[in-house]
Amino acid sequence: MKAPGKRVKNPQLITLNLNTGSDGDNDPTRPLATMTTQSAVEDWTIQNRSGDNHEFHLHRTHFLLLERNGIPLPLSQRQYLDMVNVPFWKGKGPYPSV
Repeated sequence: MKAPGKRVKNPQLITLNLNTGSDGDNDPTRPLATMTTQSAVEDWTIQNRSGDNHEFHLHRTHFLLLERNGIPLPLSQRQYLDMVNVPFWKGKGPYPSV
C-alpha cells in the first residue's frame, strides 16, 4: 500500500526466517539488503516465515503501519511506530505480514 501523499519507489519484501537461516537471512557477514536516504519514503512488507513471534524494530526512525496480512488498516488504526509484532507462521497458509 502506498504511503499517503508520497511517491514510493521499489517496494521491499523483508522476510524473517529464524528457523533455518538457509537463505542467508541470518548471516552476519552478508551486506545490508536495504539502504535508504534521509526523508525517503519506502514501502516495506515484513513477512514472518518462522515459527516464532518477531518484534520487528527499526533504530532511530519510525514507520507508519498501513496493513496487517495484506489488509489495509482503518485510518483510525494507522499510527507511527518503532516496533511492531509480526506473529509466527503456523506452518500452512499465507505468512503473517505487516
